[in-house]
Amino acid sequence: MSNDKYIGFKRLAAFVAAIGLWAVSMYFSYKGFEFDSSEILWFGVVLALVVTVVELVFNTKIGKLNPTLLGAGILCYAYGVYTNIVGFYALQHGVPEKFWLGSNWFIPVFSGVIAEVLPEALFAWAMKAASEGDLIGNIAEIFSSEQHTPKKNSFFETDTNESSISEMLHQKQGNKYKSSHHPKWDNR
Repeated sequence: MSNDKYIGFKRLAAFVAAIGLWAVSMYFSYKGFEFDSSEILWFGVVLALVVTVVELVFNTKIGKLNPTLLGAGILCYAYGVYTNIVGFYALQHGVPEKFWLGSNWFIPVFSGVIAEVLPEALFAWAMKAASEGDLIGNIAEIFSSEQHTPKKNSFFETDTNESSISEMLHQKQGNKYKSSHHPKWDNR
């Protein structure tokens, strides 16, 4: 097997694993939501899908996210981890009073965290977008001492200034464009 085929296989395996972990996470989350009524099933499914989408969006470079998406991403991960742990523990027929006894807590916590945190990173790697940001990297950047302002050419800003606009117009219009001309709205 050549290296390219091996990498391709690993990307496909990561993609399939991400989809599988999303399904597991949504199921645990639904079980952790603690509703046994089929009338509310749709709400648990929609909420699980929304949480997954917000987590995917959160796995973007932090400079491209506004504060609402940052906060929502952290809350969705916290909600997802919690409901996954509760859901997995409920599937083990555990009773809340015995959760912290012995090692009863280890498998639900490990499974809940992995099922919630790993799918987006695996999916991003499978899609060759792993360098676009991730949960741990974004949280570390939030708590670092650097300022977190959107970078130039980010989703919110463009790197345009008067000289680059003038050059662009000069190229399009040839010699007809005079860079000394200023529109009426320009207060020079």
